[in-house]
Amino acid sequence: MFSLGVEFKTGRCWGFLFKSEERARNSRNQLLMAMQPPQAIPLSGDQIPLHQTPVHITSMTNSPPFNNKIIPIADDFGTEADIKVADVSGIMFEDMTKTSEAAIERGLHQARGQATLNKRAQADPTIRTAAVLSGDAMRMNGPQRFS
Repeated sequence: MFSLGVEFKTGRCWGFLFKSEERARNSRNQLLMAMQPPQAIPLSGDQIPLHQTPVHITSMTNSPPFNNKIIPIADDFGTEADIKVADVSGIMFEDMTKTSEAAIERGLHQARGQATLNKRAQADPTIRTAAVLSGDAMRMNGPQRFS
């Protein structure tokens, strides 16, 4: 499963889910390509980016202005949107299988840290004394066994 998140300049985010990586990447690439600045008219067979072109030769191609582009996106779970490129501030692609594995690893790391903390707390004389004085000696020493 793959997720495509689109963040807008207003701070709002939209999410799209895809079963195949190819469809998710195609949607991402379509948005990224539309977000690129327009190109100048080819000069001598070369494409020169507009920001590198002298002011007197910045005639644009016949495509609509860059800010007015609207890109349709439809995911595999019924979400469809027409996104105005000028309003997009960021795109996030996520391989949800890998991020699930990352969440598990974070949880395991936290559990290992907690186990280390508990072990050190049981060995710390100040904490042991405080626990005994507060009546929590059983917790520090473990449950009593009656046999």
